[in-house]
Amino acid sequence: MRSSFTGSFFDLLNPFSLLCGIVSASMLTMQGAVWQKMRSGDPIRQRASIVARYAVMRTPMDRLTR
Repeated sequence: MRSSFTGSFFDLLNPFSLLCGIVSASMLTMQGAVWQKMRSGDPIRQRASIVARYAVMRTPMDRLTR
């Protein structure tokens, strides 16, 4: 394993790494919204439910757009 990277910053931004970042962010958003939905009262629960539904739909769409 090399300990130094010889490319530029923009070499790190290839399509695969951007896809992994978007999928990871949507999965973490979904997990946080579901946890918040289980632990909170009614007004916040409804908002967390909407966010969780959007994140659940977003994660498979990210995988299909390769």
